[in-house]
Amino acid sequence: MLNDPAARHDVARAARLHLADGGSVVLHGPAGIGTSHLLGGLVDAARARAETVLCAEPTASEGELPFATLADLLDSLPGEELARLSAPQRSALRVVLRREPPAAGAPDPLALRLGTLALLSGLALGGPVLVAIDGAHWVDRPSAEILRYAARRLRSAGVRVLTAETSAHGQEAPAGAAFCPGPVLELAVPPAGLSELREMLGDREGPALPGWLIRRVHEASAGNPGRRPGDRPRTGLSGRTTVA
Repeated sequence: MLNDPAARHDVARAARLHLADGGSVVLHGPAGIGTSHLLGGLVDAARARAETVLCAEPTASEGELPFATLADLLDSLPGEELARLSAPQRSALRVVLRREPPAAGAPDPLALRLGTLALLSGLALGGPVLVAIDGAHWVDRPSAEILRYAARRLRSAGVRVLTAETSAHGQEAPAGAAFCPGPVLELAVPPAGLSELREMLGDREGPALPGWLIRRVHEASAGNPGRRPGDRPRTGLSGRTTVA
């Protein structure tokens, strides 16, 4: 065996239990390792439990677009949620969401921060809230500043943050940790086993791949179909818990 598929299940189980306890989770690993796949499974489970889920999937091209991630997270909320905010907070967020034209200058930065915090806290009064960001290393700077502000002030166990990102070897800390209210569990994602790789490749568009080809991909990639030649495979489960 090139890797231990049980380690992969341990990551998913650890993330699931930590979220259930009210904590936040950061998934990270090299490109192609399947952090998005694991995040998607946790998001689907939260939706199946009828939790409020706010999602964003920032990309490299959106990193210079101010408030792109914040707009993605809040875009699915109905207008009545914004209506509960004070007028300055509501107006600032409506500008970010392009639901009203901007006034001269940028939106009030404090109103944006207070409004985002009030929105998340208010949503948590109705049940658990999961904020999921797939590609936390691509979050634009204005959105990142607002998310960090909210994370430092959220005290409700009803609001959890789940992030996934590509991490480079030797990187000190995942970017997503700063967006998470504590306690935060950081999980390095190990390579996929053959059965999970088959499931991952089955999600792609186009005809199904034959079993022999999937086995060849698994052997050549060491469980990471996005791994480049020469990259070192990651094995096992490493986790670190921090309290914000």
